[in-house]
Amino acid sequence: MINVLDNINYIREIIFVLSRKFNRDEKSIRLVCVTKEATPFQINQAIEAGVIDFGENRIQEARKKIIEINKMAHWHMIGHLQRSKIKEVLKIFDLIQTIDSVELAEAVEFEAQRQNRIVDILIQVNTSGESSKFGINPKELLGFVLHTVTLKHIKILGLMTIAPFTDNPELSRPYFIQMRKLSQQLKDACPQNARMDILSMGMSLDFEVAVEEGSNMVRIGTLIFKCDTETVKERLKCISRN
Repeated sequence: MINVLDNINYIREIIFVLSRKFNRDEKSIRLVCVTKEATPFQINQAIEAGVIDFGENRIQEARKKIIEINKMAHWHMIGHLQRSKIKEVLKIFDLIQTIDSVELAEAVEFEAQRQNRIVDILIQVNTSGESSKFGINPKELLGFVLHTVTLKHIKILGLMTIAPFTDNPELSRPYFIQMRKLSQQLKDACPQNARMDILSMGMSLDFEVAVEEGSNMVRIGTLIFKCDTETVKERLKCISRN
């Protein structure tokens, strides 16, 4: 049986256990509920559980849900952003997690200037090198950041990555380690206005490993809205035993 409230609480408990294990503040790790598989009723349940961050892949789906829910929430664009959709995205999303090219950053800058606003972004990094995934090549990341910080209507808050899909979370670990190192390198090398406060990595299958490797923003949908609560509880038991 799926119980959204219990699933969220178990996930928070997992984060708490990992935080204590690695001497981190669990409150610094943000849970983003990915709503692409969720109904408005389930999203309202998540809000009642205290969740404020929600992620959507598709603009139309996000717009419908935001209108139906009509509650205070912080919406993240986590799908690939097409330049033709920037105007609409800036109207409904608070954070864009998927900026992955100079051309896209400049297009966002242009529209943000027209709307007279500052846009918070994360830079998507393709750590796996898979051609099927979007993201900046890690070798080009520093140059991209140094260019993007010159854009006056964009604020870089950190990095995001998607590890290769696998049934074995341990296989994601090298990519998360690479992201942590990239984040630290950028903190040391970039101007102060390029903040690297957010490290968004880890999803339903591998978020425990991501938190172990320094993630402070996890994007979880299936484990909250589609997973049997006993399964989520077992994840907690497993982490607590180790």
